[in-house]
Amino acid sequence: MTIAGRTRGVEDPTDMMTKMEALGEAIEAVQHTFKVQFGIELTTEGMPGIPDPQDMVYGSTLALTNNDINYQYACVFSEDTARSLTKNLFAMEDDEIPSMEDMGDALNEIPNVAAGKWKAMREKSAGEHYQLGLPIFLKGNSWITFFPRKVNAIAQKLRGPDGENLQVLMIWRYSEDAGGTQQMTTNTAENSTKQDASVPAQVLQEAAKAVV
Repeated sequence: MTIAGRTRGVEDPTDMMTKMEALGEAIEAVQHTFKVQFGIELTTEGMPGIPDPQDMVYGSTLALTNNDINYQYACVFSEDTARSLTKNLFAMEDDEIPSMEDMGDALNEIPNVAAGKWKAMREKSAGEHYQLGLPIFLKGNSWITFFPRKVNAIAQKLRGPDGENLQVLMIWRYSEDAGGTQQMTTNTAENSTKQDASVPAQVLQEAAKAVV
């Protein structure tokens, strides 16, 4: 799904083509990871757009950084998909109920593996070099419902043959804009009609509690 026609550098905040290309390779990396790790062929659903928090209950994200930009590479999942993938990865019995620790380990593995492939793809296709952080398991969807100003996000929905439901997100902030809690600029699907919404203290508290 690599999108050709790069005309501007990654340092240009208006360069959405670069971001779409990065998302395209992130999707390819997740599809490859699912095929290898789970034997599941994922297909895209619709076009890339704003993140949709509906039915997204669990997620995992890790940082990808260089001198110009800070990415968060995230995968978010419905509850049924999260439990199914955990049972698949750990070869659990059908009637077993995965613990939260098991789900964290399983879901963290997806962006952890996919990000390594994405990093190699970006080095080859764009000459970009990134450092990888550690994956963080998240519960809840408040963190994809609100984004501070200067933080941007695009997402792609993916489906599996047995109803697997997930989204791949690329969230970014340019290094020169890092720091501070400000108003959000990227509305999610749930809040796309609200303008100049700020991040309330309750949401920050929920986000802190969401980190497992």
